[in-house]
Amino acid sequence: MGGSNHKASDEAAAQQATRNQSIANATNAINGIYESPKRQQQYSDFLNAVRTNYTNDANRQQAVTARQTKFAAARNGLTGGSADVDAQRRLGEEYSAGLVNAESKAQGALAGLKAQDNTARLNLTQLAASGLDVTSAAQQANAQLQQAADAAASSSTANGLGDIFGAATKAYQAEQAAAAQRAGYRQPIGSLYGNSGVPVAGGR
Repeated sequence: MGGSNHKASDEAAAQQATRNQSIANATNAINGIYESPKRQQQYSDFLNAVRTNYTNDANRQQAVTARQTKFAAARNGLTGGSADVDAQRRLGEEYSAGLVNAESKAQGALAGLKAQDNTARLNLTQLAASGLDVTSAAQQANAQLQQAADAAASSSTANGLGDIFGAATKAYQAEQAAAAQRAGYRQPIGSLYGNSGVPVAGGR
């Protein structure tokens, strides 16, 4: 009886050792994939791609806003004036802030991707402890990596920077409105005085 119990105990121990080794192998496979130089390079490539996307967004907005501001200044006779100088200063400040925001959002996107990887890695490790074999673990890890990268890239591209020139745009719109109002006071067309008001500068 004692020999039978000892044999059963040895078999149980051997089975447990086999399970432990299987868990270790699957876990090592998972960790190896997430810690691989390939994934680290993917992180770097992702950061650069997102940074470029956000920076290009800032550059596009800067070009459009600068052009609109220039035309508005010329249209309202404000080119070179204090309002124009102030608008250009605001544009420069907001563009610089936009570039800082672009870098911040790019780093945030990378942090989000790494967080997704950590969550997926933990889940896969728990599955490995429950019996997931090394081949399946490796396959699922690679699939999770690709899904996380695709989702992060899609999210960062869709969100963009948002309007980085809000203050400059609003300030200049207010100045344009004021200029238009002043023009209306000089020539109150449609008022009780008809066209008999003070002529517009340069008029006859």
